[in-house]
Amino acid sequence: MYIFVTESSKRKQDRIDKYYKDFIGEYNTPAVSVICEVTFTDDSSVQIVRVKLSLDIEENDDEFFFYCNGIEELKKLCDKTAENFIITEIDSFYAD
Repeated sequence: MYIFVTESSKRKQDRIDKYYKDFIGEYNTPAVSVICEVTFTDDSSVQIVRVKLSLDIEENDDEFFFYCNGIEELKKLCDKTAENFIITEIDSFYAD
């Protein structure tokens, strides 16, 4: 589990890069999804979610909370964006 709720956004993004490179080094394949903790900006509630690292949406695919266009877009979600949540923790990457 990778915890970084209080870190600056730049530090969070650097750590995501490191964890992602470690994942690719260990599994020799890019990650398809990631389990994250998100904090909602409207009420500060926290939820563990699965984010897909591509915009490929399959029919009846409701296992993903959010779809982003790769690791760079995932890193942007560590800052306040137009979305109603911020990624506050990365648990693990997955290849399937």
